[in-house]
Amino acid sequence: MRDLGTLGGPNSEAQWINESGLIAGSADFPRPDPAVNLHDAVIWKNGKIRDLGTVDGDACSRAYGLNDRGQVVGTSTDCHNALHAFVWEKGGPMLDLNQLIPPGSGWVLTNAININDRGEILVKAAPVGFMPDDDADLGHVALLVPCNEDGSDCENSIERPESLSVQGPAPRSSQLSRPEIPVQLRTSKENVAAWGTRFAKQYHLAEH
Repeated sequence: MRDLGTLGGPNSEAQWINESGLIAGSADFPRPDPAVNLHDAVIWKNGKIRDLGTVDGDACSRAYGLNDRGQVVGTSTDCHNALHAFVWEKGGPMLDLNQLIPPGSGWVLTNAININDRGEILVKAAPVGFMPDDDADLGHVALLVPCNEDGSDCENSIERPESLSVQGPAPRSSQLSRPEIPVQLRTSKENVAAWGTRFAKQYHLAEH
């Protein structure tokens, strides 16, 4: 057994490992106040830990799955309740999956449970207006399936979350890579906007 380490706090947890040995999970920060448990989604590679951060405005996060491309999914939280399902890829930043589906769906994606090598993501969806404590009772499992990069074969229709899916092949990893302009030349907001543009037509809610 090998200790993977933490972000300076007492605990960490490993949730998934891919074929290349990349491990996804979460790790604690130091606890000046024992009552406050701050933790972030992390990956471990070759004995080194990397903090993936959170969705803007959230305090904590946890990673639950990854694929062989190194794309990581999980939830960004208030340190107690799942709030925003996320996807992360090398080059970052962490992206809120709610920004990558059509607006007005009536659902909030609270947690991403896993992602396969085709880019399909298993998520938890709750109705808009839910209270975080109600997620366990009101949530549904949904499947996000990538569309073509140009948005073809995708429809902006919405059905019950149990059958949410989108048609079209998964984008190649080159379609998901960071912008050609070096990240250091962009502000954080510009970087998020650029990534959002690349993802915008890749995850839709389509009616069967």
